[in-house]
Amino acid sequence: MSVEADGQTLNVGVKRRGVEAVVSLEGPLTMGTSGKLYEELMALVRERPEEVSLDLSGVGTLDSSGIAVISLAVDALTEGGS
Repeated sequence: MSVEADGQTLNVGVKRRGVEAVVSLEGPLTMGTSGKLYEELMALVRERPEEVSLDLSGVGTLDSSGIAVISLAVDALTEGGS
């Protein structure tokens, strides 16, 4: 999936490895792109994977809205969890 905002593109990929979901990001994770990432992560949360890894190695710019989306996803994944 690609998210475009303000001329910038964030590519989001999800791969499954057994019980783990690996979410890879490439591009800027900023106010303009974080909303769509939130939607993707919440869809993943509804699937309740046992483990989730977030690969940020391809993210060149990360602002507070990107950090907030990651934090919300962590909270949703651990809510009522083990």
